[in-house]
Amino acid sequence: MLSEETMQRLGFVRYLFEVAVEQSRAPDPFAAASVLSFHDSVEMFLQLASEQVNRGKQNAAFMDYFELIDSGIKPLMLGQKESMRRMNKTRVNLKHYGAIPSRLDIESFRAATNNFFEENTPVVFGVSFSQLSLAHLVRAPEIRSLLVEAERAFSQRDHDSAIRNVAEAFARLAYVYGLSTKPHIPDPFPVAGGARRIDPFAAANEKAMHNMQRVIHKLEFEVKAMRFGLDLRRLDAFRRLTPSVDIMANGAARFTSRRNGILPNEVRARFCYQFVVESAIKLQRGETFAALFSVEP
Repeated sequence: MLSEETMQRLGFVRYLFEVAVEQSRAPDPFAAASVLSFHDSVEMFLQLASEQVNRGKQNAAFMDYFELIDSGIKPLMLGQKESMRRMNKTRVNLKHYGAIPSRLDIESFRAATNNFFEENTPVVFGVSFSQLSLAHLVRAPEIRSLLVEAERAFSQRDHDSAIRNVAEAFARLAYVYGLSTKPHIPDPFPVAGGARRIDPFAAANEKAMHNMQRVIHKLEFEVKAMRFGLDLRRLDAFRRLTPSVDIMANGAARFTSRRNGILPNEVRARFCYQFVVESAIKLQRGETFAALFSVEP
C-alpha cells in the first residue's frame, strides 16, 4: 500500500500534467510552454519511481531513469521511452535554443505523456493513473471529499455533477479561509413584502440596496482573493461556468443557476476542478503566515 506522502507526490505529478494539458490548448506560441510542464511532470514521476523501486545514481540524467527503473521492475519495462526521448530533445531545443515546437508536436507530446502515465503508473505503483487524486493536496477533509466526488463524476462522464461538486467545494473553501465571512441567512421578515403595498418606491429602493450590497461583497471577496494570490481572471471564468452556491446557516449548500446558457463539458469541468485545487493550495499557504502571529509559544 502506498504511503500518504507518495500519494500526495503522485497527486502533484498529475497536477503538473493537468496544467500542461491546459497550456497545450492555448494559442500559439504560448502553447509551447506545455512542453516544459509535460517534461517536468514526467521527470518528477521518474524520480519518484526510482525511489519506489530503490534504484538510482547521483546526478542521473532524464533518460538514465529508464534503465535504472527497468532494473527494478524486471521482467517489465517502462513504456513510451522513445517518445519521451523525443520530448526531452524538444524541451532542450525550446529552453536553451528558443526553438518553438509545432502545434502537431505539442499535440503528439500531450498524447504521449498521457500514454506514459497510463502505462507506467500501474507497473511501478500498482494503481491506475486515473486513480491518482489531486484531492490529496487539499487538507480540509470536507473540501477534499467533495473533490473526490467530482473525480467520481468525471469517471462516469457526469460533468454536471462534477461542476456542482467543485462549485460547492470552492464555496466551502472560501468560507473556511475567510473569503466569505459568514453563512447565508435569509431574512425571515423581508421589508418589501409589506412595504410595497404602502410605498411604491420601496421595492425599487430595496432592489438598489440589494445590488449595492452584492457589489460590495464581490469587491471584498476579490480583494481578499488577491491577497491570497488567486487569479481573478480564472476566478471570473470559474464563476461563469459554475452555479452560485450559498452555504446556509445549517451547513447545507444552496445552488442558484447562473442562467448564462453555458453547458458543462469535460474541458470546462476540468478547468473548474483544477482552479479549486490551485486555490486550496494557495489558501493553505496562507496558514504559514498565520502561524507567525499565533499566541502559542
